[in-house]
Amino acid sequence: MVKKKILFVIPGLEFGGTNKALENLLAEMDFHDYDVSIFCIDRNLKGPYYAIFQNKLIGDGSWTYNLLGYPRHLSGLTKYVIASIKIAKRILKFFGTNLDEYLCGLVAKKLSALNFEVVVAFQEGLVTMLCDKVQASKKIAWVHCDYSRICQSFKNRYYFSFDKIVCVSEYTKKIFCGIIPEVESKTCAIHNVIDTHEIIVQSERKADIDIPIDKNTFNIVSVGRIASVKRFTEIPRIAAELYYGRKLSFTWYIVGNYNTDDGEELWENIRKYRVEHVVRPIGARKNPYVYMKSCNLYVCLSVSEACPFVINEASILHLPIVCTDFPSAHEFIKPGFNGVICSFESLADNISSLIFNKKKYGELCENVKSYTYNNELIKKKLKNLFEF
Repeated sequence: MVKKKILFVIPGLEFGGTNKALENLLAEMDFHDYDVSIFCIDRNLKGPYYAIFQNKLIGDGSWTYNLLGYPRHLSGLTKYVIASIKIAKRILKFFGTNLDEYLCGLVAKKLSALNFEVVVAFQEGLVTMLCDKVQASKKIAWVHCDYSRICQSFKNRYYFSFDKIVCVSEYTKKIFCGIIPEVESKTCAIHNVIDTHEIIVQSERKADIDIPIDKNTFNIVSVGRIASVKRFTEIPRIAAELYYGRKLSFTWYIVGNYNTDDGEELWENIRKYRVEHVVRPIGARKNPYVYMKSCNLYVCLSVSEACPFVINEASILHLPIVCTDFPSAHEFIKPGFNGVICSFESLADNISSLIFNKKKYGELCENVKSYTYNNELIKKKLKNLFEF
């Protein structure tokens, strides 16, 4: 039997929801039927996902494969060629000319020559622009975000060439089709695959904890990018209200890379609100699940989420959730069963209610124990997606 050649295109090899979604999807694919390759626009060999995707990565250090990436991981003449192109791009953009369209055409020509039957643009933006130009029998685009947040800076016409468009929740599909109604007939919603078994196994590796968690206090955890959309910089203010205003005893752990501008603001706010002893940023962790499992409550402060991985992961670990009321939250949280959905302004009220009211908190803990994540329906949809 001849295997079907499939190419997934991703932006980079850093930690993030897109790469995690692809990692989980590939874990469920039947490689007796498919020959899968991955092309990465910014092929940073020091990125954490290089080791995970290494055996499927195509492309090399030549300039033709790296026209859209960054020169930092290249060497020799290629590094100077790509650096020069980056400088030229900035100059031309200043005068109103964007080179990306032209450069995508050159890279797409190289990829088209490899004769993939299915090409998948696994993220919005530059990845989709590139795959629009790649020749294949079937083309699929993935939308992992609230498209209204990027549509002003992206040309919607790139989606017209795709045979199928996958949105990761019903909410993201609704927003996407509202903006580009011309493609509604070929757009579907498929939630991300989640490796529930691996999450549970990882969560039980107590030796992975290098920062001890005091079981004698109420422990809160938030996990993700330290970015404005996550609103982690607001945690110190809320923590101060809980600790100083309501006299509550707790520790709030933040798992995520704080070496960012928002990370600096987070530290500044921790000092400003004098909550160094209750708010603990612990940086990015390869295994956040061992910390989540050791805590009492997961808190999500996001402005928007498409298909919130960490909320589903918290539920899989039977961790109650307090979550802001962004639209897709209602697809993944059943109030009173696995969590509470509330306004951003009432986060402190809802957190303190669960700490004060042990009966209410206990009922939520008991209810969430019966939570299961249905991968089977998702896998059926994915199998149909890759068929002709």
